[in-house]
Amino acid sequence: MHPTLFSFAQFKDEINPYYGAPQSIYLDHFQWENVSGPVGYKLEVPPLHPGLTSVLFMGHGESHFNDIQNLPNLSAMIALLRDGFNDDSKGGAIALASDGSVFPTSVGTNPQLSIYGMACKQATKLAENLTGKKPA
Repeated sequence: MHPTLFSFAQFKDEINPYYGAPQSIYLDHFQWENVSGPVGYKLEVPPLHPGLTSVLFMGHGESHFNDIQNLPNLSAMIALLRDGFNDDSKGGAIALASDGSVFPTSVGTNPQLSIYGMACKQATKLAENLTGKKPA
């Protein structure tokens, strides 16, 4: 798993970000620029399908509706952080709390990271059942 940061930009002209091959535009120069040192990053331009985009927008009701109305003029960019390529950049680790969440937030547990945590837990159990081996 890698942290991902995203940003939106609204343009005067239509972009129509829901057409084309998903995530076919990217720049990995900064990912490989310094593999022997700290974290690198890859820039991508993701598709903005209405369903996906509506989940990424904050808010609800009329303001959310208005944001979605501007979708044809919207574009986004994501930065995927990459690490773990060498001993100086080992990468991180995620551990589940006793309730299955990754870490608490002001509203309880972080639901998105809890989903990742649960998926990881289920994938591990599936691998154990298929191979008969416990993870190292």
